[in-house]
Amino acid sequence: MRIFFLITPLLFLSALTHAQSLQGKWKLVNESTCPEEEKIPGQYSHEPFSPTLKGIAFGGDHACEIESNHPTKDRSVVSRGLFYKVDGDQLYLLNKRTQTIISMLRIEKLSVDSLIYSDVNLPCNTRVFVRQP
Repeated sequence: MRIFFLITPLLFLSALTHAQSLQGKWKLVNESTCPEEEKIPGQYSHEPFSPTLKGIAFGGDHACEIESNHPTKDRSVVSRGLFYKVDGDQLYLLNKRTQTIISMLRIEKLSVDSLIYSDVNLPCNTRVFVRQP
C-alpha cells in the first residue's frame, strides 16, 4: 500500500511535467504532407490547421491558439477557442465550447527547443516547430 502512495504522485508529476514542457509559443519551420493518393477525399476536411499555419501557442491553463496567414489578406489570424490535452505521446486539440476532439496528434519529439508531431490518422503529415522566445 505504501508503494501505491509513492508511485501515484510520481506518475502525476511525470504527466504534469510533459504537459508543462509543451507550454509556450512555437513557430512552424518545416512541414511534410501526404501525397494526394494516400488521402481519402473529404475524410480529413475538419483539420483545424490551414495550409498557411505559422505557429501555435500552448498556455498553462490548457488553452491553445493557432496563428495562420489570412488566405486573402496580408495579415495573421489567431484562432482562439481551443483547449489541448496531453496523454502520454498523444496531443488532443479540443473545441473550448463543446469539449469535442478536433484533432488527434502524436508527439514524435518534444525537447526544450523543438516540437515534432504528426497526425494520428495520417502519419505522413508531420510538422516541425521551434520554440519562440
